Amino acid sequence: MRKVEEDILNNPLFFKWVYHPNEETEHWWKEYIQKHPEFESELEQVKKQLLKIQYEQEVMGEREKKALARKIMEQTINRHRTARILRLKSLTKYAAISFLFFCLGGTLVYFFLEQEKPYQILANSEDYINIKGPSLILDNKEIVALEDEESNINYLDKGKVIVNGKSVLKKDSLTKSGNELNQLLIPYGNRSKIVLSDSTVIWLNAGSRLIYPTTFKGEKREVFLFGEAFFQVSKDKEHPFIISTNDLSIKVLGTQFNVSAYPEDQVVQTVLTEGRVSIKKNKAGLFEKEVVLNPGQMASFNKESSETKVVDVDPVYYVIWKDGTLKFTNEDLSRVIKKLERFYNVSFSFRNALDGSIQISGKLDLNGNLDEVVKYVEKAADVKITSIKGTTRYYIN
Repeated sequence: MRKVEEDILNNPLFFKWVYHPNEETEHWWKEYIQKHPEFESELEQVKKQLLKIQYEQEVMGEREKKALARKIMEQTINRHRTARILRLKSLTKYAAISFLFFCLGGTLVYFFLEQEKPYQILANSEDYINIKGPSLILDNKEIVALEDEESNINYLDKGKVIVNGKSVLKKDSLTKSGNELNQLLIPYGNRSKIVLSDSTVIWLNAGSRLIYPTTFKGEKREVFLFGEAFFQVSKDKEHPFIISTNDLSIKVLGTQFNVSAYPEDQVVQTVLTEGRVSIKKNKAGLFEKEVVLNPGQMASFNKESSETKVVDVDPVYYVIWKDGTLKFTNEDLSRVIKKLERFYNVSFSFRNALDGSIQISGKLDLNGNLDEVVKYVEKAADVKITSIKGTTRYYIN
């Protein structure tokens, strides 16, 4: 996304104009559009789509609003760009195909012209937005509510999907081909563990979404991730396991690693604990090399610069969340707070933005009481945290 669109989303008057318009906001954005008429259509489309989605303030906070608006704006921009170049594409299509066949051969031509995959179609779908609470959307579109904050899902028992130790239904009744896609939705304040049909185990962190098939068929095993998950991939040299995100594809044969790819975060982190993985940007150039990780390394992909940096780390700090624990050393308070917001489904606001850069160290048991966790953070950062009565919001002074 261009800087100008980011500036629009970061403008405090934008969401006020969308959800709580008044004379001031209407006047401000009217003048803005007069000065920048090229953005009028995009702004109106984003506003229209946001207003279609009904929710309560407690369900979606400012962070979620911004992530959703960013996604809608990107799709709107892409549609406009597509419309502008459609005519040019139609005129040059056959010449381009001939050139590619001549230079690269038929196999690569198919790669360049390949249509959007079912995973991508489902990943871009917004049908799940209005679903409340942790849910499993089966491949027949049936929605199974996951009642526990920490759910367990198992596809290993032949012919059945088992949720929290209870048989849900037979897989045979869901699909004939066996490779239709399911979605696991885990909102803030929840976590889940899922065992896939190939015995791969995945721990899904709060605020995450996983797309996967009922059974794997074909040459590769592929899943799509929004958010954070720890993977314990079963070994199968003949069928590589691929985790796709909005920005990266991570390929493994059998290993253990953590991926953090929240849409609202600027950095996608991959930390390897065991085995070997290769990472490739989704929009990588033809001759751009993959990044290969060894155990004890972390790859950080910056969405804005499209650069990937690899550093040595202690993997424990990045995977211990699956056991309900946070461990950190000289970590910015803002990063620790963000993890607490996701785990407990609460909201923290800094009275002074500079306090977010305070560095703290320690270990938090998230299975305990939130009040105890807050007291520990207060002491470690030397700040005062107060709650707003009757809400799930906190202020940091």
